[in-house]
Amino acid sequence: MKTSSLGKQIGCWLLVVSLLLGLIPALTTPASAANWNMEYFLKKYSDSHFNLQNNPSANMTVEEFIAIIYAYSYYGDGSSNTPATDKNGKQPSAWCAKYVQAEVEKGTITPSKISWTQPVTVAFAAQFLSRAKGKYSYNSNNLYSFTGTDGLSPDDILYLSVAVDHGLISYTPGMNVSAKIARKDALKYEIPTGSVTSKAAKAADTTHMKETNVYYVADVEDTASQIANLKAAGDDVTMVTVGCGYLQSGGTFQCNLEKPETNEVLSYCQDSGKLALLGIINYSYGGFSNDSVASILSSDAAMDSFVSTVVSSVQNNGFDGVNMGIEITSGGASLRASYSRLLTKLSQALHSQGKLLLTTVGAYFTDEQEAASFYDYKTIGQVSDYVHVILYDDYPDSSYPSRRTYGNMSNIVRIGRVLRYCATAMEPEKVLLGMGSIAIDYDTTAVEAEDITYEEAMSLQSQYGSSLITDSEEDGAHFAYVDESGHQHIVYFETASGVKNRIAMVNRYGLGGSSVYYLGGGHQSMFDVISDQSSYKPEIMTAMEAGLIPVSLRGAYDKAITRAEFCQLIVAFVESYSGQTISEYLQQKNVATSSATFTDTADSAVLAANALGIVNGYGEGTFRPNQTITRQEAATMLSRLANVVGLEEPNASSVNFADLNSVPSWYLDGVKFVSALQDPTNGKRVMGGVGNNKFSPTGSYTREQSIMTLIRLYHVVK
Repeated sequence: MKTSSLGKQIGCWLLVVSLLLGLIPALTTPASAANWNMEYFLKKYSDSHFNLQNNPSANMTVEEFIAIIYAYSYYGDGSSNTPATDKNGKQPSAWCAKYVQAEVEKGTITPSKISWTQPVTVAFAAQFLSRAKGKYSYNSNNLYSFTGTDGLSPDDILYLSVAVDHGLISYTPGMNVSAKIARKDALKYEIPTGSVTSKAAKAADTTHMKETNVYYVADVEDTASQIANLKAAGDDVTMVTVGCGYLQSGGTFQCNLEKPETNEVLSYCQDSGKLALLGIINYSYGGFSNDSVASILSSDAAMDSFVSTVVSSVQNNGFDGVNMGIEITSGGASLRASYSRLLTKLSQALHSQGKLLLTTVGAYFTDEQEAASFYDYKTIGQVSDYVHVILYDDYPDSSYPSRRTYGNMSNIVRIGRVLRYCATAMEPEKVLLGMGSIAIDYDTTAVEAEDITYEEAMSLQSQYGSSLITDSEEDGAHFAYVDESGHQHIVYFETASGVKNRIAMVNRYGLGGSSVYYLGGGHQSMFDVISDQSSYKPEIMTAMEAGLIPVSLRGAYDKAITRAEFCQLIVAFVESYSGQTISEYLQQKNVATSSATFTDTADSAVLAANALGIVNGYGEGTFRPNQTITRQEAATMLSRLANVVGLEEPNASSVNFADLNSVPSWYLDGVKFVSALQDPTNGKRVMGGVGNNKFSPTGSYTREQSIMTLIRLYHVVK
């Protein structure tokens, strides 16, 4: 059968429609676009703007992009009933107004945030296409590396992942999303691209060190069992939030250290090298006090008074910092700016004393949610050293209004979205995933909830012979029972497999670690899983206990270490080894420091390390404190440190690395010396190779590598 000319034209147009609707794999190259029969389309859309062959290399404007995509996607006439004023108070051009108005009417775009005449970027296209096609979800396992994201909100960045995951934009690693889109490439961004080459999901990173914070609650009856649980989990815990700071009516602050058990926890932290943080809450008598928070945020004078009192409590009682655990149950958005200001003041005051700030925040995964909350993620991420995200006790059932504010259940999908959002809103290595170690017993008859320990939950299951049911969405478990009064109960609790999957997210997103509420839960299996997250952890924990890690260098362990930071580690090593302050040690050595030594730093650790002959400056009188060090530089400084504390001879033979011939002569002795020092506790060299019998002399050196080599040297010299 022969096909008429009209039949060919209609058949070709159906092909275009099929492509536009994503019914068959799209052809996205300019060459394929040139093969389409556009005659029928351009008769309906006669304006020259729709002909992509006109001025093809020009950058599209927002209004032009919206109109073209509307016409190609929906083949509709648009709408003229919805006002569309942009952030400059301008209406779209007449030729495209009805299409732009149609998208405004659908809620695809927010006119007040854009200008109709601004150039379209890949980032704008990703968000527009995702929302226009109703795509909001993304695969939490797929991580993409974008550039050009400056100025984008976390939501904007997440829409890039949405668009890639749904095949709406093509992806190449490191793609610049601020790049402008030319008219000739319009169809490339409109038509789904079929198979998408994405960056593979990260495998669980079990190498880098992560923090584990736990909560010790002072104002409860089970303090003794909490201490026992802390010591049982001690090999996995790096910091303890001691919940003994309370905001009271009128905005007064009280640090309650009356119980001897609380001081026992502080002593334990000091002896084991764990950070002890003063936990501050506004919870009392069964609820959160909004008034007490409003009082301290009422003026700069009130904030300054609060900050001064808190910092004094930290200094006088031997805390290493603060965990601000303030929560607002209603009207938080009106106080968020003031709260951010308070945190900024507190952060500055703590940092001036060498102390840390951990801030506890609610969990959100969109800009809208976060903006309506008490917590300004961006500011909090900037001023805090760590951010604990409450990701427990949010089981989505509003029929339990009396549920308390802590627990253990959180939807695993929601956790992924929140963590992904947090990792774009602040530095990921600051984020701690909040988990609950306790169980929650819901009395569904009385509509009441009670927190119970993990052991109590297991006892109830055994007592009533209940069947254990795994919750796939929460990645936890629950069981039901009927008590002696005929009340129906459901008990929810965390499982080891659930914790494992949560820790996998911590590793996947490069977060700082986890934070467990609370020690009274008695869920040791949770800590057993957490302990598996880092192969470096045992040595770094030993270094903490030995006092080799200054508070300022806790966290971001996979970050390249700077020259000034390495000097801080050197000073901590000397003080721990000698049992003296660095000033006392220098005086004993009859060595003096001078603030005029370098023109670019007067850091006391740098000056001390230089005075001892461990580090040198540069010829122009600078030290370059923020410059990172190489492995050969680290080896030289370590060998000099060993000599300073009296170690002249190695205790093993040096390693004949295959790349020693690439080590400059002035570094060679240091490299050989540290490779000939063997830690007697584990047989590891102070500095070994990087694999394949190579030393990699110019390779980068991280905080955790620095800490591990120092604890090995410490074992050699002690």
